[in-house]
Amino acid sequence: MKTFKDEILFELERLEGKTGEDLLAILKKIKAYDYDGSLYQSVISKKYDPNWDDYKSFINALYDKYLNKTFEILEKENDSFLREEIRKFALGFTIIKDNLYIILARLADDESFLILWEESKKVLETETDYPVIATPIFCFLKLYAIEKYRERIRDFLLNSFEYSRKYALKNRKYDYLGDNLNSDIYLVISQGILSLNQEDREEFCDLVLSAYRFATERKRKYSMYQVSGYLAIYLTAFSRKIESKIFDKSIATIGKNYLENKFVFQTRYAKWYLERNGSEALEFLRNCECYDQLGYIAALLADLDYKNAKHILQEKKEKVQDMIVIEIFLEAIARLESQTSMPESQNRMIWMFESVSATQRTLGAGSDNVFLKRAQEKTNVEDWLQEADQE
Repeated sequence: MKTFKDEILFELERLEGKTGEDLLAILKKIKAYDYDGSLYQSVISKKYDPNWDDYKSFINALYDKYLNKTFEILEKENDSFLREEIRKFALGFTIIKDNLYIILARLADDESFLILWEESKKVLETETDYPVIATPIFCFLKLYAIEKYRERIRDFLLNSFEYSRKYALKNRKYDYLGDNLNSDIYLVISQGILSLNQEDREEFCDLVLSAYRFATERKRKYSMYQVSGYLAIYLTAFSRKIESKIFDKSIATIGKNYLENKFVFQTRYAKWYLERNGSEALEFLRNCECYDQLGYIAALLADLDYKNAKHILQEKKEKVQDMIVIEIFLEAIARLESQTSMPESQNRMIWMFESVSATQRTLGAGSDNVFLKRAQEKTNVEDWLQEADQE
């Protein structure tokens, strides 16, 4: 039976045959099929495939295919007219702008830089309880490799946390709103820093460390504590040695009221990973009955290649009920069986976990959790299933 995706592919092949190398005409046709979620769910899914994520992946793959061809021609011919036509196409994304930012980053010229700089600044001004869009900053930081933009991007990053704090306070309407800061801004800035290559990110280690200290102060709101767990993990990605006592303080102060919460387990991961302390982590695993969050300890033991943990992991797995955590335990056990040493930092199991906060998920962000996807494939569960956070 012919599917909607088959119809789209047929139409694009027909158009490609008629227009030859007019790839922008094909990209505009793809854009015509790039429905927003509400239209897709209300109209398209009733006639065709109801899987929205699959459809979006399909459309994005088409964008990638024809954008790659377009940029190959631009690189080969250095055609200024084609460059401006690509920019005009990009600026046509006015509602969901991810493709605008992606294309501008690939154009990598002065006009694109200025647009990305302005859009990234807007991210730092996101109001509380609004989703923080990460794509502008990620695409902006792709230009860090270009020497003439490097200093301005460095200044943007070094001032980003302070700017977001001051902007939030300046625009606070009521005193009871506290610092009025959208916590996920801290998450997105830190993730942007981690998107830089290893050598480039090192100079921002102190910046992320300072952000972590701010996020774990007693007076912070709960959403900032949630973000602090991710920041703790990100601090393990720097080659510079971080003193683990900073995590002891967090666990002892804010952690004492939230012992079963995800951000405390993320902090434990960071502490024991930096200490290379498999023995204490294993003892904790042996005695802990907070099964929803034990995946972080299982991942830690795999990332430390702590072979003595395999038997305990197998025993604990039998008591786990959460489908996602079961997948984590299976991965940890498999790694301990196959690894001959600690994995390189970029290959650690921890990077397979969800990188969006609970607030981002509540506001509609999709999950990038590998273990969630595996659980879904095995059980056909809906996307609302996610890592437990003991809210």
